[in-house]
Amino acid sequence: MPGCGAHIAHQLSLYGLGELLLDAANDIPFSELPTFLISWRAKLRHALSVDPDGHLGRKYAALANAVSDTFPNPTTLLRYTAPTTSWSDGGPGRDFSELRPRQPDIAKLASLCERFFSWGTSSGILEKFDSIIWDGACLRMLTDVRDYWCTSSCNLPLIEPLFPQDWTIETRAGVHHRPAMPPFNVSSILRITSSKMNRAPAMSFKSYRIEFSTGALILVAKSGIKGLRAATLNTLGNDYHAVNNLKSFQPRSRHSAWIPASILRHALPEMVNDFHKSHKFKTVVGELLPPGPVSGMSNYHLSS
Repeated sequence: MPGCGAHIAHQLSLYGLGELLLDAANDIPFSELPTFLISWRAKLRHALSVDPDGHLGRKYAALANAVSDTFPNPTTLLRYTAPTTSWSDGGPGRDFSELRPRQPDIAKLASLCERFFSWGTSSGILEKFDSIIWDGACLRMLTDVRDYWCTSSCNLPLIEPLFPQDWTIETRAGVHHRPAMPPFNVSSILRITSSKMNRAPAMSFKSYRIEFSTGALILVAKSGIKGLRAATLNTLGNDYHAVNNLKSFQPRSRHSAWIPASILRHALPEMVNDFHKSHKFKTVVGELLPPGPVSGMSNYHLSS
């Protein structure tokens, strides 16, 4: 609805109107939904205009008057609650027996960027990855470290490594095989530099700012770059962003990222404990953790 932003929608959800709508969409025949929505809209308008329980913090009379008699569209509602999928209308669906968590294929992502984006030079790709990819790759790796202990104890398939130990570089001169490359794993995490409490309307959670080595990530990104885009000022013309990428970007050997405390405590409990001890923070129940089996994960990755 126009004028109803995320904050108002979140506070409005405390009145239970979303649950009512979902239950109706799941339980009531489609032909009867328009009749149900008449009373549902009345409840919505009442919550906005009166705010009987004080969840909104104020009255929104204008927004209540803006609720049209066609909101929400029943067809649109069912597209959210019962979307068309591979299982719809008796379809066989997908076979998930072989599905397991996977790491991002950074080499293929680099290759795609080189082929389809004007900034896809070696320097441009590494600069983009430095700013938007490395954080996610680090978080995925740390999440996999946490999940490893569940999968190994439950006899489930292990999560695939971030990139294979054997790798290749494909250039115009041909394909060049390279033996085992340095892995990107918990041993790449150098230190914790700070912590903070993230506060949001719905929840609060703690995060740690870590510093990690990017050498292995840079190597695997370069392995996907084939040298197809040799950009020059003459070929780029007036493309400002592409011309700007002609400036040589020097990849940083170290990168920082904010990681949720729940993930880092599972992946590197000793590092978290050492951080709190060295900063002399007040210890609370559950703050310091005994060294767990995860502390030996670097050996697992290095030998896998």
